[in-house]
Amino acid sequence: MKKIFAVALFLMTLSLSAVNAQEREQLLTGSITFSPQYHWRGMNEANGIVSFTEFGLNLGGFNFTAEGIFELTRRNYSEINLYASYTLAGFTLTLADYYSAEGVHGHSYFDLNNHTTSHSLELGLTFEPENVPIWASVNTMLWGNDKDEELGKQLYSTYIEVGGYYDFENNSTVSLGIGAGLPNSMYSDYEPKFSICNMELTYEKRLEYEHFTLPLSVSLIGNPFLRKTYVNCGVGISF
Repeated sequence: MKKIFAVALFLMTLSLSAVNAQEREQLLTGSITFSPQYHWRGMNEANGIVSFTEFGLNLGGFNFTAEGIFELTRRNYSEINLYASYTLAGFTLTLADYYSAEGVHGHSYFDLNNHTTSHSLELGLTFEPENVPIWASVNTMLWGNDKDEELGKQLYSTYIEVGGYYDFENNSTVSLGIGAGLPNSMYSDYEPKFSICNMELTYEKRLEYEHFTLPLSVSLIGNPFLRKTYVNCGVGISF
């Protein structure tokens, strides 16, 4: 765990020295979005009004993001997620730290013992070519709260996804993504089978203003493995 954070710190230091040599993008970004439900990779995580708050730091090809997800109606679900990523030639490598206060081992954010923590570290690789409106990604849980409860063995849940999108001239995008979990993963309830767990069709429109943007979205989400279908929407502000 300490080695992983040391690598992240090294990458951040390296990016600080590189940012002045590149054309400046927006250094800091922020957003807050509200939605009536929270879905992640085809799974329904929370119902009731949910807020998604993000703060981002962009340094050249490096991006660091902190995300808070809070269920506001009953206040019985929350997440704090951290992401560090680097993009080059259409490939993005991401290290994600997911933490849920609903973890089975308690609510201590600073419990970093691999056998008791409620954190999960995931490594992901996404390919999104610059001039072709498609993407493909693979994401694997490497450490933390993704274990066989009896054996204490890391299960390395892996999620793969492919998708495509189409941009309209009026700041609108329609996208379709299809995701699946490999056998013995959380996406198939740890059963030894390949599971198509996420089919998501989303329409998004962005209302652009001088200093901020208002993103609006509607989604139709299907999980063939769980035989579930959801309709969701979101409204927010980004700056």
